[in-house]
Amino acid sequence: MNVSFEITSYSEPMTALIAKVKDLEINSRPQALQAVDYIAEARSLLDAIEDKRKELTKKEREFVAKIDNDAKLLVETLKSIQTYSTEKLDAWVSCNKECFLEDKEIDWVEAEIMLPDLCESARLITSKAFVIEKEKTNFSITNMTLIPREYLKVDDKKLKLLVKAGIREIPGLSILKTKQLEIRRHARTR
Repeated sequence: MNVSFEITSYSEPMTALIAKVKDLEINSRPQALQAVDYIAEARSLLDAIEDKRKELTKKEREFVAKIDNDAKLLVETLKSIQTYSTEKLDAWVSCNKECFLEDKEIDWVEAEIMLPDLCESARLITSKAFVIEKEKTNFSITNMTLIPREYLKVDDKKLKLLVKAGIREIPGLSILKTKQLEIRRHARTR
């Protein structure tokens, strides 16, 4: 069975329809009715091609859907592990700030080689990853009527750019900076 032919076989009736429609003029009711038939013929060809495509790719689409579902389950589980572990680490850091900030256990010479730009902020460095504390900006509405019109749809990206540019107050919004832990791997390995 030539799968490609099963789809390309529709090109002959399509070419015939193109020839009919090519010089289409609608100046009367019979010509309008003819145009309706051409449209219906095109719709029928479209439906037939789509049905054939679905028929020919059904097993493959089911296979891909199964892989996607299996991968999604694994990815969601791994993300949950990351979130849970990060929350636990964050709670520990909150209660043990001085332990988190001390650098007795960090080999700064080795750290400088592994992460030269982040040495000052990197903490809890292991052979697989390191932790930095990153500032996170959150917004909450305090008075909707005071917010300037251009900010009525809270656009986190836009607001973060404003904060980065030095804006510290926006009427009707409270800008709260918090610290968030971020775990980064040294290098992507598969």
